[in-house]
Amino acid sequence: MNYVRSLQELPWPAGTGLAVAVGVFDGVHRGHQRILHRLRRLAAATGARAVAVTFEPHPRAVLNPHNPPQLLTPLPLKARLLLAAGAEAVVVLPFSHELAFLKPAEFLQSCLLGTPFRLEAVCVGAGWRFGHLGAGDTRLLRHFGREHGFAVAAVRELHFHNGMVSSTRIRKSLREGRLRFAARLLGRPYAIEGEVVHGRGAGGPQLDCHTANVDCNGQLLPPHGVYAARAVIEPDASPAAGAGPRHQPAIAYIGTARTLAAAAEPPRTVLECHLFDYDGTLYGRRLAVELLEFVRPDQVFPTVATLRGQIASDLLRVREITHAWHAMNKPDVPRVV
Repeated sequence: MNYVRSLQELPWPAGTGLAVAVGVFDGVHRGHQRILHRLRRLAAATGARAVAVTFEPHPRAVLNPHNPPQLLTPLPLKARLLLAAGAEAVVVLPFSHELAFLKPAEFLQSCLLGTPFRLEAVCVGAGWRFGHLGAGDTRLLRHFGREHGFAVAAVRELHFHNGMVSSTRIRKSLREGRLRFAARLLGRPYAIEGEVVHGRGAGGPQLDCHTANVDCNGQLLPPHGVYAARAVIEPDASPAAGAGPRHQPAIAYIGTARTLAAAAEPPRTVLECHLFDYDGTLYGRRLAVELLEFVRPDQVFPTVATLRGQIASDLLRVREITHAWHAMNKPDVPRVV
C-alpha cells in the first residue's frame, strides 16, 4: 500500500512540518501535476515534507450516488502517480456525508490541523472549494492561513487547446475515442488498471490468442474496439534498484465479445489484453494497460474461424504500432508508471 488514511498515520516525528496539496486529483493530469510542482517548491521553501491529500470514494459518488463519475485513475494508480509527481506521501481521506457536511473551519480542523505535525503550507487549485456546499474558497483559506500560521498557494488552472485541462474534459475526450488528445491533457497515455480475473477461457483454445481479463471496477472505458497497448504486470511492486517498470507490448480488446457469447448470455463489457512474447500466469495479479492507439471498432463475425483470422491480422498490425511507439519513445507523452 502506497498511501495512508489520515495525516496522523504519517511515519514522521511529531512536530514535522507539512506542506499539503488537497484535491480529488482524478487522473493526476497536467493541471494536477502543476499543483504538485508548486507543492514541492512550497515544501522546499518552508523545510516541510510534501504531502498530497485526496479522497476516496470520489465525492460525487457519495453526493450523487445515482450518477457517479467514471474514474480515470483507480486509487492504487492515483496514489502512485501523485508520488511520481513529487509528493513524499499520499493521504487518502475516506469521503462521507459526515465529511461533506462539515463547515469550512471544521473541515480544516478535522482533516489538516488536528495532527501532531505543523501545517506549514496548503496548496490547492485556484477554484478549489471546501466545506458544506462549497462554502469555503481560497480567500477563506488564506484567512485561516493567517489565523493558524500556514502559507497558502492557489494555483491557476492550466489551459490547453482552447480549454481548461480538467478531468471532465479528459472523460469527454476518451468517450469520443480521442486517445491522443486525452494523452496530451493527461501528460501520458490513458491507462486502465485492475486485477486479472477469469473470463470465458476461449482466447487460447478457440482463438490461438491467450488473453488476460482485467477487472476495470468502474473505471472509464473508451469506445469498444481493438487497441494497440502497453502493459505492466504488478505496477505497484517496487522495482529493483535502478530499474523501472517493464512495459510489455500488448493488444487490448474492449467490448462484449458478441461472436463468442451464448445466445441467452446478457452483454457484458470486458477488457481483454494479450501480452506479446509473454508466457506466464496472470490470474490474481494486477495489470496496468496503457492504450496507445485505436486499431478498429468492435464487430460481430459470422464464424469463430473468421474472428480468428481477423485477430491474426490485428496482431500483426499492433506489433507494428507498438514497435513504432517504442522506437519513438514519445517524449511529449511520458509513461504512466
